[in-house]
Amino acid sequence: MKGLKRNETGFYYALYTGNSDRKDIDGKRTGEKEKTYGRPVFMKANISPATGYAGIEIFGKDTKYSKVICTTDTSCPITEESILWIYEGLTEYTNVNILPYNYTVSKIAKSLNNVLYAVQERRTDQRGI
Repeated sequence: MKGLKRNETGFYYALYTGNSDRKDIDGKRTGEKEKTYGRPVFMKANISPATGYAGIEIFGKDTKYSKVICTTDTSCPITEESILWIYEGLTEYTNVNILPYNYTVSKIAKSLNNVLYAVQERRTDQRGI
């Protein structure tokens, strides 16, 4: 499976950096932890319009995902803990820091020449960091 540059779509991803203490509106710690992420990074890759039967066999039949991202960059740092911003009309100049992320990574399948990411869309009531 080789990626074509003309089929690539832009999106952003942010890598998981750890946990931090959650604070209330007064700045006091609540005792709860929240996930923290690094700065969003722009990337281009082939993003499927919808899932298909061939994709189901790649990741297993029980994996829930809505799109597959395919890249030939085998050193891509995206992990299963990363968050993604995939929007139509997204440009390199979009301020994704104010947009809630809308996809998470479900599974990763690496091969010699490419990497496939099964990504799952989040419901609108779950969005936000």
